[in-house]
Amino acid sequence: KLYPFCRLSDTANVLIMPAFHAASISTKMLAELGGATVMGPMLTGLQYPIQIATLGSKDS
Repeated sequence: KLYPFCRLSDTANVLIMPAFHAASISTKMLAELGGATVMGPMLTGLQYPIQIATLGSKDS
């Protein structure tokens, strides 16, 4: 689905998980096994998207 406010010019690989624990397990596996770049969790539906960073987050 295309959104008028989207600034992406190409497709994006986005995974949406049904619960926090499922997302946590999946993103850790993707990062460790697949070398994926992980961004998230993010809150959407607000005026601006918000990325949540914990105290132990890496800067990469």
